[in-house]
Amino acid sequence: MKPHPSLFALSLLGGIAAAPSLFSHQIIQVGNGFASPTDIQATPGSGLLIVERPGRVMLLNPTTEQTVETPVLNIQNLVDSDGEGGLLGLALHPNFAENHQFFVNYTRTVQGQLQTVVARYELLPDRWEADPQSGDVIFVADQPYSNHNAGQLQFGPKDGYLYLALGDGGSGGDPDNRAQDPSSLFGKMLRIDVDGDDFPANDERDYAIPADNPFVGNNEVRDEIWALGLRNPWRYSFDPVTGDLFIADVGQDAFEEINHQPDGVGGLNYGWPRYEGDAIYRESATLTVGTETVPVATYGHEFGSSITGGYPYRPEHPSIYAGDYIYTDFTSGRIWRLSWGSEGWESTQLRDTNYGITTMGAGADGSIYFASFGSGTIFKLLLEDPTLDLVTTETGVSLAATASEDVAVRVEQSTDLQAWSIWFSLDPDGSRTEPLSNDAPRFFRLVTE
Repeated sequence: MKPHPSLFALSLLGGIAAAPSLFSHQIIQVGNGFASPTDIQATPGSGLLIVERPGRVMLLNPTTEQTVETPVLNIQNLVDSDGEGGLLGLALHPNFAENHQFFVNYTRTVQGQLQTVVARYELLPDRWEADPQSGDVIFVADQPYSNHNAGQLQFGPKDGYLYLALGDGGSGGDPDNRAQDPSSLFGKMLRIDVDGDDFPANDERDYAIPADNPFVGNNEVRDEIWALGLRNPWRYSFDPVTGDLFIADVGQDAFEEINHQPDGVGGLNYGWPRYEGDAIYRESATLTVGTETVPVATYGHEFGSSITGGYPYRPEHPSIYAGDYIYTDFTSGRIWRLSWGSEGWESTQLRDTNYGITTMGAGADGSIYFASFGSGTIFKLLLEDPTLDLVTTETGVSLAATASEDVAVRVEQSTDLQAWSIWFSLDPDGSRTEPLSNDAPRFFRLVTE
């Protein structure tokens, strides 16, 4: 892995420096009593919006574990939650502070036809409550099967457009090759402008097409398409710092995968159904349009068989995990970090849990949350950094170093902050305390291997 630069430098000049406040890989409960949670989104401030599959959105204070009794939204009368359907995703408008608009993704049945719907709602004045009758449907897609509905909504942090992913239409193995059909929206990542309307005569297409979408002007490809070749992208998210997009795509028989899109790079083809992960699934399938792109991470079904995408970790405090993508698996409960290093992308397991994790979320402060589907419980994941401390004892001053469970570290020393030499190394989850003599170097730092 790529060594992280010095996170902490302790100087013996001017007294003893205090190490920053750090966390461990603990999991703490911050809320419960939710009905089959499918999404977690942060509010401005410290609140969390918990999306319930049957059709409600609830407001949770994760500090007090209190849930506001009145739903933010209740559209249970509109939602069909059979099969893999339900109220599946939510996103706040980029200008939410001024217009109080948010968008939801749900399935409904109209005259026997299952549909994916994206609708806009607006909060009532001075309260976290929307009028369920005020919904404005902006997007509708008739689903050919009952599964692979995807459901996430995310606004790009830099372009302000809505990213909407649809699964391949369902059944198994994408029998109609929809993920590679450029005239179909299924198996695609769509990118639309919710503040415009290029289709005023169509109530089910209340949006505009961004002029820089990659296939605009190609009459054989739908203008909404940003990327293609996806099976069932169950959770995707942006890095708020870099603008990069991470897409977790649920596999068919053997592999789960994570796809990475650098900021602003559209037109990528992630390969399904020709590829499952980085292996051939159906050799007869061909890639139609776009740039062939391989996953940055895959894992076999011995580690889990239904990936749940998470979030890049961007805490307010310094951390070796800053920028790492945290993700999980619904069937195994394992939680991993995906990080970029000198040898490319690398995944490391953080925890092995017994939770059926349907979704993860990132708080306004960057904290990572996740939901247990069966119990309706919301948890917070506390990530531990290695620590470096100066400790005063009766016999003098010592330097104490501790590695976290999944990261090896080394302690380096210097007299001038220019040239550094290694003092000692620690394996993951190791610790060591060394006394400092009067002629010890003046500066020390902790570097992750």
